[in-house]
Amino acid sequence: MDTWTRIIDYWKSCDLSIRPGVSPTAIVEFERMHKLLFPDTLRSYFVSVDGMEDELDPDLYRFWPLCDVRPVHTELSDSNPDRFAYPDCFIFADHCMSCWDYAVKINQDPNQPAPVFRVTGDDPPSEQMSDSFAEFMQIYVDNPLSII
Repeated sequence: MDTWTRIIDYWKSCDLSIRPGVSPTAIVEFERMHKLLFPDTLRSYFVSVDGMEDELDPDLYRFWPLCDVRPVHTELSDSNPDRFAYPDCFIFADHCMSCWDYAVKINQDPNQPAPVFRVTGDDPPSEQMSDSFAEFMQIYVDNPLSII
């Protein structure tokens, strides 16, 4: 069973409202707007499932729909010392109603690994959580508490 199917099944078992995947056109529009290219794993995720509705899983995570995914610097305020510490990073999930967020690095290389960072709004900036988006999502579905 692939990671996206496992995630969807997990969310269904938690009685979460799961958003159907987005169209390839929606991804192309996002890429055009932000002048970037999704790696295949990120594209595959959003085509398979478009995050959650406005609710949390049992461990207080929320995975955002593509329409809510934003660059880190637009989500953090001027009072956050690490606001510009995550270039090319886009918040796609949060924990405990944005006690901290998770951001994936996306640039113009479709072969990029797309590492994931925890964004806390503190100084110094938070750590890299995984070497790739696929690895982060695999860790989450294997044990959600391991990404806290």
